[in-house]
Amino acid sequence: DSYQALLGLHTMDVFEKTALIKQRVTKIQLQTFKGTIGLIYADVARLLGITDRLIYACDNKIGKFSNLVSDRIFAIADIYSLGYSLMPREIFHDWITSPPSRRYNGQSTSTSLTPMPAGNKVLSLLEKIKDRKGLLEAETGKPADPKTKNIP
Repeated sequence: DSYQALLGLHTMDVFEKTALIKQRVTKIQLQTFKGTIGLIYADVARLLGITDRLIYACDNKIGKFSNLVSDRIFAIADIYSLGYSLMPREIFHDWITSPPSRRYNGQSTSTSLTPMPAGNKVLSLLEKIKDRKGLLEAETGKPADPKTKNIP
């Protein structure tokens, strides 16, 4: 299933990801990704820094996006993959679509995914959550409760 495939993406090494990016992402793969993360094309286009017209113009059957767009798709998918691995899907979706915050200069978390340097800030925050979760598990000797709302 596409959720399980997305869940494992962040564990792939850079060479595996690069090989997949060079194959270029198809429109059908983007449609599957879009459905998995629950966004519409306009939101996906905004995250990728492209127009939704570019997405619609891509042929459904054989159309592939450029290496640059494919790289951006993988960068966003990597953030979602890590987020899904750290918290339940619903909680991650609530967090990623949370209201504007001072942390992101008055923008929502998902708006902060683009341009990519800001996306790196979101990825960095997810890494901090992962580290805190690991520390909590080490201190208590039991798994952290994934339903906790103590997310930065």
